[in-house]
Amino acid sequence: MKTRSIHITVQPDGELEIEAVDFHGPDCEQATAFIEQALGKVLDRHRKPEYWHRAQTRSLQKVGQ
Repeated sequence: MKTRSIHITVQPDGELEIEAVDFHGPDCEQATAFIEQALGKVLDRHRKPEYWHRAQTRSLQKVGQ
């Protein structure tokens, strides 16, 4: 299983880039929400292809007995 992380890059002009790595679907926005709220207005948002993939879940079901 990959390790999730949040990368923050500060540009020379002071602009920030926040990237949620190995998150899927709306989990990435939930993971970075506290940072965005603390820093202020979001100027632009890019959703990577991973955003459109749901997180995989597994379930085991027994039938009978």
